[in-house]
Amino acid sequence: MEDRREELLSQYHLSVESVKKIRGMYVIMSDQGLKLLAVCNRSENKVAKEARLLEDLKKRTDIGLDTYVLSSEGTYLVSDSMGNRYLMRDWYRGEECSLQNMEHIRRASRTLSKLHQAMEDTQQVFSDDSWEENNIIRLYEKHTREMKRLYSYILGKKQKNDFEISWLSVFPSFYEEAQKALERLKQSAYPALWQKEKERRCFQHNNYTYHNILMLWDGEAVTEFQKAKPGLQLWDLYMFLRKSLEKNSWDEKLADEIIKSYDASGGLAKEQIELLEIFLSYPEKFWKLSNYYYNSRKNWVSIRTREKLEQILAQQTQKTRFLKNF
Repeated sequence: MEDRREELLSQYHLSVESVKKIRGMYVIMSDQGLKLLAVCNRSENKVAKEARLLEDLKKRTDIGLDTYVLSSEGTYLVSDSMGNRYLMRDWYRGEECSLQNMEHIRRASRTLSKLHQAMEDTQQVFSDDSWEENNIIRLYEKHTREMKRLYSYILGKKQKNDFEISWLSVFPSFYEEAQKALERLKQSAYPALWQKEKERRCFQHNNYTYHNILMLWDGEAVTEFQKAKPGLQLWDLYMFLRKSLEKNSWDEKLADEIIKSYDASGGLAKEQIELLEIFLSYPEKFWKLSNYYYNSRKNWVSIRTREKLEQILAQQTQKTRFLKNF
């Protein structure tokens, strides 16, 4: 094991002071600061594209970023003798954002606002075609079709398991929610806002969750930019807001704090608040569970799958109340 570690570290221009292995990753203290070395299954081209994005972003913000480290050969990926590929990134000593800690949530919301201000003019990284692929109207149309596809699949089965019977009984209400949200989105300011941010060449982190936000003693760090893409930045705020609400029983005061912290300058327009409400009204978790079940098509349904449906149904009353007052 130590031989593999030395084999990997020898491929970098680093003076290593200490190494600690955590969950299959190496946390390295070096003369160039703290680093993280982990297995990476993406291609060199994909990683190089991400690296350009991070380096450009690093020039525009003081937020900590997990920028990538070049090997002594000038590549981002290195391999061990078994052919496993690894990527080294800058890392930070900090605490993962806790969705039970209001001050963490406020800081994460303010950090996202700062990040979005820097996440513009990405023409060297993303093409115009990428924008067309990331239209949320098309995304919701696809998700809604996938829910209907599972409905047809289950309906056509002669023998249905308990999960499928339960799913069929609640499908009509969730499908109606999806259709309403999609129609409202088409009639909203989304197309105009989407076009405006396309012209500004904005992009999203697209995975802004508590796992990827670190609270440092002197600031914050944001990691895991692999899913970053062109698109409406409000989507990041929606994703962080939804996950926070799901973890806190759809607390209205929490939503107010997140939006107020993100929008400290008062720049969010009424149309953007309406978009947040539309995004939140779409049955995302029900679609996700439905799509997972359809793609797995197992005769045996795990207890975890059944529990997820029960959790979605249990939160539905809280979510409905929240949306009514939002």
